Amino acid sequence: MAHKLLLLVLCFITLCLVGFVIFTLLRSRRGYWTRYFLFKGQLQPPLYELWFGDRVRAARRTASRKRPRFFFWWLKKNVVLLFCAVCIYVVAVGGAIYAKKVFWPQPVATHRLGEAVAVSEEYKKLRKTYIELTAAVEKHPGDVSLLLQLAKTQREMGSLQPAMQTYRKVLMADPRSPEALYGLGALAAAVGEVNLATLKANELALLRPNKPEPHLILAQLALRAGNKELTAVQLRAALGKEPANLEARELLVTLLLLQHSYAVAVREAEAGMKLAPDSATMPLLLARSLAGAGQSSEALAFLRSVAAKQQTAAAPLLLMAELQVQRGEFVPAIMSYEEVLKRTPNDMVAMNNMANLIADHGYELDRAAALASMLYTRNPRDPGVIDTMGWILFKQGKQEQALALLQMAAGGAPKNPVHRYHYGVALLKGGDIVAGRRELAEALKLSGTFDGAVRAKALLARKG
Repeated sequence: MAHKLLLLVLCFITLCLVGFVIFTLLRSRRGYWTRYFLFKGQLQPPLYELWFGDRVRAARRTASRKRPRFFFWWLKKNVVLLFCAVCIYVVAVGGAIYAKKVFWPQPVATHRLGEAVAVSEEYKKLRKTYIELTAAVEKHPGDVSLLLQLAKTQREMGSLQPAMQTYRKVLMADPRSPEALYGLGALAAAVGEVNLATLKANELALLRPNKPEPHLILAQLALRAGNKELTAVQLRAALGKEPANLEARELLVTLLLLQHSYAVAVREAEAGMKLAPDSATMPLLLARSLAGAGQSSEALAFLRSVAAKQQTAAAPLLLMAELQVQRGEFVPAIMSYEEVLKRTPNDMVAMNNMANLIADHGYELDRAAALASMLYTRNPRDPGVIDTMGWILFKQGKQEQALALLQMAAGGAPKNPVHRYHYGVALLKGGDIVAGRRELAEALKLSGTFDGAVRAKALLARKG
C-alpha cells in the first residue's frame, strides 16, 4: 500500500510539472508568434491589421531587429517560474520518499529465508494449512482457537498485515487473550508500529507481570531502532523471568553475533541447546558462534552431527557449505550442496551457489550451465541468478552474452562484491581496462574477504 501511494504522489506531481511547462510553452509561443512574426510584417492578416492597426504599427517600431530563438526567449521569460516549479517538485519528491521511509518502514528480517521459499516444501505445507484454516474459520468465525492457528500460519508465511488483522479479530472476541496480545505486539514491533507495540506490551505486563512476553516485544522494538544495549537489557529481563524461553535465548544469541561477542554467544547457545535439544534454530546459532570464535572445525563437526540427526533438514548442510567456502574447502562445499539438493531438490540457494562453485573451483561446467539455465528461467530478474548465468557463460567463452548479463547483475545489486568482481573480470577480458579495474577496486572496497578477492587484488596489481 505504501509503495502504491508513493507512486501515485510521484505521478501526480510529475504531471503537474509537465502540465506547467506545457502551459508556459503555449503561452510563450503565442506571444513569440505575435511579436516576431505578425509585428515584423512576415505574416500580416488583413483583418488583424484593420482592427488593431495602431497597436501593430507601435509594436513594429519597438520590436527588435534580430529575432531570437524561441527556446532561449521562452527560458528567459519564465526562468523564475520554472526555477520555483522545479524546487517545489524536488521538495515534493523528497518529502514523499521521506514520508514513505518514516511512516511505512519495512519489517526487520529476523531469519534468513531462502530465495525459493515460494517453491519449498515447507511453504507448500503452510499454504495447504492456511487454506484449510481459512475454510474452517469461515464456517466457525467465532472460534478463537482457529483464529489463533490461522494467525500463526499467516505469520510463518510472512503475511504480517493479514496476521495482525486476524489477531485483532481474536482480541475482539477475547480482549484478554495473552497469545493474541503478544502476537499483535510482536508483529507491530516487526513492522515499526511503535505505539501499538508499546501498548500491547503494557497490557501484557499488567495481565501477566511475571511472564517474559512484554520484554520480548520491547526488545524487538529496541533492536529495530538500533539500540543494542537496550535490546540486551530487555532480553536479559525476559530470561530472568523465564530462563527456558527459547525465543528470548535465540534473540540474545543473534544479538551477540551482531555485536561480535562470539565467546558469550557460544555460552548462551550451549545453554539454549540444553534447554531445547530439538530446536531447529539453536544448533545453527551455536555453529555460527563457534565459527565466529575461531572454532570452525568444531562448528563443521557439530553441523555434521546435526545433519545426520535431522535427515530431512537442509539448513545445517547449507550453513556447513557456507563455512566450507570460507575455509577454502570448495569441493567439500559442492558435495554439501549436492546433499542439500538430494533432500530438497528445489532449493534455489543451493543450486545457485553450487553452480558458482562448480564454475570457479569444481568440475562439470556443463552441469553448472544447466543449473544456471534452470534458475534463470525461473527467476530472470534476480541479480544473483543473472550473475551466475553470466559468469558461467563467461567461463564458456561466450563473452558478449556474459558481459550483458554481468552488467545487469552488477547494476541490480551494486553492493554485492562478487557481482562487481565478475563484471570487472569480464570487462578486462573484453579489453576495457579502465572500467574493469574500477569495478575490481569497488568490489574490494565493499569486502576484502569474498571468494575472488585474492584474484581481484592480483589483477589490480598487474601493470597495463
